[in-house]
Amino acid sequence: MASASVVGGGARHGGERRRRVLVFPLPFQGHTNPMLQLAGALHGRGGLCVTVLHTRFNALDPSRHPELAFVEVADGIPPDVAARGRVAEIILAMNAAMEATEDESGAASPSNIREVLASVVAAGEGQPRVACLVIDSHLLAVQKAAAGLGIPTLVLRTGSAACLRCYLAYDMLLQKGYLPPKESQLYEPVRELPPLRVRDLFSTNDELVFEVLARIAETVRNSNGVVINTFEELEPMELERVHGELGDDSVATVLATGPLHRLSSMNTGSNTFNLRQDQSCIEWLDTQATGSVLYVSFGSLASMDSDEFMEVAFGLEKSGHPFLWVVRPNLVRGVERACLPDGFESAVEGRGKVIKWAPQ
Repeated sequence: MASASVVGGGARHGGERRRRVLVFPLPFQGHTNPMLQLAGALHGRGGLCVTVLHTRFNALDPSRHPELAFVEVADGIPPDVAARGRVAEIILAMNAAMEATEDESGAASPSNIREVLASVVAAGEGQPRVACLVIDSHLLAVQKAAAGLGIPTLVLRTGSAACLRCYLAYDMLLQKGYLPPKESQLYEPVRELPPLRVRDLFSTNDELVFEVLARIAETVRNSNGVVINTFEELEPMELERVHGELGDDSVATVLATGPLHRLSSMNTGSNTFNLRQDQSCIEWLDTQATGSVLYVSFGSLASMDSDEFMEVAFGLEKSGHPFLWVVRPNLVRGVERACLPDGFESAVEGRGKVIKWAPQ
């Protein structure tokens, strides 16, 4: 059985034994931060012991969160897959490695998540009993392993309820010909998902992405509940529809607990690229009229080619609106630092601000 080294995280609170919750985020910033915020809320507000399982890929720093326990998991992502940086490929490779019982040499796989979970549950003398495991919806392999060990799972959806509803409808969208999207149908309504049009769905023909979407739906439907980083006042109709659809699948709990960053005082500090957050943009924003600024950011992973980058630049220049544009290193494929079009900076002077990374 794989061994698990647990770092940090006390087992008692006010002299009373607590329950323990395991959490396992997807190792990308937009997924890790909400999971750590949920972990902080469970620990700080709920008085629970929390153990964070995390991959070596984009590994977390336990020293930043001494109130939590951490277990590093071998993710088994091949170096060439990690180097290519295709998110869907990384997610699928990670799940495949976690499901494998043997590595390429025939030895027991250190990435096998069932063995890791069993070790974590058994590890730590005096640790409270594990109540459940909260996983990112992309980690189907983890959900299957937990079910085999009798560990209840909750899925954290870091996006909106509307987005989750589209993911849950993946099979229907495929069967009815909405996917893959066709150029001639982009403006047609998706009658089963009002008020969406085909163009509002997943704008890709990448088979790997579609496989990831199918696995997300399967993970959610197979779990004991789903936690969505949203709230009733923001998405009342979408949440009602998600409740109805998942109720048919016997998913016991649908919780709209967001925004998670308001529930936890924990400073997640997760930054995939270790970029310095440019605080000057906050001062600049304070000088702009309320609701006037376009914020443009493609996150920590998405990339584009140089022509797409230029189109964004020209669009912002011609928009006439104040804008804050995050242009991080490696945003443009094959180029560490993107070059703005000639004359762009003078054309938008006083109206636009370009930074490497915004405060998260």
